[in-house]
Amino acid sequence: MTKKILLFAFILLPLLNFAQQINKTDELGNKQGVWEKSHTNGRLKYSGTFKDNYPIGEMKRYHDNGNLKAELFFTSEGQKAKAILYNESAGLIAKGNFIQSKKDSVWVYFDKDANIRASETFDHGIK
Repeated sequence: MTKKILLFAFILLPLLNFAQQINKTDELGNKQGVWEKSHTNGRLKYSGTFKDNYPIGEMKRYHDNGNLKAELFFTSEGQKAKAILYNESAGLIAKGNFIQSKKDSVWVYFDKDANIRASETFDHGIK
């Protein structure tokens, strides 16, 4: 029985430690790993992964009602992101790219039935 408890502890403890590793900074104060932030109502505001203070890979942002607001896919040390944006009812409203937090390339906008209603072209935030 003692062996089973020890085996269970060796398997479970590293998993518990991993689960607690969110919102961590390194010795330089840079965000590292998974970060989450909540709205004042307690619902999740965003969840994403950082490396050296830059977002990497997928980040999800949420409206304060809990519905998905944006899916962002970061590259280039957080300087570029492909974005899919949703309204408060979780309906698709736009797709496009950001470069240094500014709209770039072609942005496509959708109506309430997810049909394309317009598109615009941007160059570093300029239409």
